[in-house]
Amino acid sequence: MNTSIILALLSGLGTTLAYLDYNRVVLKGETKPNGATWAIWSAIALISTSSYFAASGDVWKSIIPFANILLCIGTFVLALMCGKFKRLDVTDWYALAIGIVAVVVWKMTTATYANLIVQVAIIIGFIPTWKNVWRTPSCEKPRP
Repeated sequence: MNTSIILALLSGLGTTLAYLDYNRVVLKGETKPNGATWAIWSAIALISTSSYFAASGDVWKSIIPFANILLCIGTFVLALMCGKFKRLDVTDWYALAIGIVAVVVWKMTTATYANLIVQVAIIIGFIPTWKNVWRTPSCEKPRP
């Protein structure tokens, strides 16, 4: 097994542990995930995985995006089922709308362009959470 496969597997394991830790905190009611952020991240995970795999053509290097898509959507569904979403404000809806527009644009481009645009959309997806943490630092746990 070469070094890149080992690093991909370790990175996938690290990603999985972080999601599981976050889900534990959500289930305990210690944090309320931001709905706009998780909706954007779930949509982005779908595009990121397909565009990265299409661009790289390498299953092993795509382990992290594959793990991310499953865990991100799983976290979104978990929080949705548990009713753990905060109410969305205007900024949240704006960020969500930008994310949706970005997804449509990504579908109309090549895999390489789609993956580059994903990077911008990820930043946009963080805006609602950054805003909430800035106002109330205790609303998110730092470890996950």
